Amino acid sequence: MVEHRGRVHAQSYTVPASGAWTGPALMAGSADASASSTALTAALRSGDYQIGTNAQLTEGFGAQIALYRDATFELGFTRYFDTAKRLTKRKDRTGLAIDATTIPAPARQVRSGTRGLGTRSSRAFPSSPSVPARRAEVPSSPRP
Repeated sequence: MVEHRGRVHAQSYTVPASGAWTGPALMAGSADASASSTALTAALRSGDYQIGTNAQLTEGFGAQIALYRDATFELGFTRYFDTAKRLTKRKDRTGLAIDATTIPAPARQVRSGTRGLGTRSSRAFPSSPSVPARRAEVPSSPRP
């Protein structure tokens, strides 16, 4: 695809092979009229970028890896899902190659006073005990 400024965009898609999904799903863009690579191992030129997912689970789940890559920077996140197909955790893939499909075991979460998602609801809940708010008393004015 060529946009109105003459920059070329290309896409690659995850494909089914032997009962599993294989390869990344990427959108690659270039800074000029020559195509950018959609291979995660290829060198990128200045202005080229790739954004997408890798390590697709079974149908209905999101991909386990979300990534962005350009000529000077790579960023990947491992994403963990519960059995209801909801995203429960996202972890930086520091120390892993951008094309690696290794999924590290999720570290045990230590809850702090932050908000998280319950396993039986999609509503946020406070993960630390909270004190109920006290009602402000409104003085009553005598009637004339």
